[in-house]
Amino acid sequence: MLFFSVSIFSQNKFEMGIFAGTSYYLGDINPSRQFYSVAPSFGGTMRYNFNNRYALRLNGLYGGLSGDDLDFNNEFQQQRAEFFNTNFFEVDLQLEFNFMPFLPVDNKTLFSPFVYSGIGYSLLLARGNNQLILPMGIGFKYSFRRRLTLNFEWGFRKTFADNLDGVSNFGSEDYTSAFHNNDWYSVAGIGISFRLFDSSGNCPVYE
Repeated sequence: MLFFSVSIFSQNKFEMGIFAGTSYYLGDINPSRQFYSVAPSFGGTMRYNFNNRYALRLNGLYGGLSGDDLDFNNEFQQQRAEFFNTNFFEVDLQLEFNFMPFLPVDNKTLFSPFVYSGIGYSLLLARGNNQLILPMGIGFKYSFRRRLTLNFEWGFRKTFADNLDGVSNFGSEDYTSAFHNNDWYSVAGIGISFRLFDSSGNCPVYE
C-alpha cells in the first residue's frame, strides 16, 4: 500500500504536453534583430514537478531557421550576399524555477512566471551536423483547468559552433574575430500540458 501511494503521488506530478510557436536565428547574418525571418516550430514535452518551485522537463522540438544578407542594409553584407535555410531537431533537458508557488496538484496558485535553463543536443537537418546547445529562457504558466496548464515562453539556444548559417565570421576569411562568435537561435510560443493522473482525493460526484 505504501509503494502504491508513493507511485500515485509521483504520477500525480507528471505532465505531458505539446508546443507550437516560431523559431528564428541569431548569428553572423543577423547579429541582433529579434524575430527575424521566423519559421514555424512545434514539439512535445514531458514535465515532472518536484514541488511548487522546481520542475524538470524533457523537450523534443522541430523548427526552421533562415537568413539572408540582402535583408540588411549593411554594405558589407550586401556585397557578401550569403544566405541559408535549414531545419533543426533538438532534444533537451531543462530545469524550471517558478517565481510563485505553482503546483497543478493543489491548484492553490493558478499562475506563475518562470525561468528555465538546461542542456541539449540539436541536429541541423540540411547540414547534417550535430551541436551541443544550452537552452535558457523565460515564461508564464497558467492552470486554467484542474489538469491542464497553459505555458507561454520565449527562449534562446546557445550553440558552440559558428557554422549554423554557413558563415564562419562577419568579415573576410582572413579576419579573426576578437570575441567568441558562436551562433544562437531562439524559440517562442505556446504550450499546453496535461496532468496524466489525478489523485487529489476529491469525489467526482461532489466536485
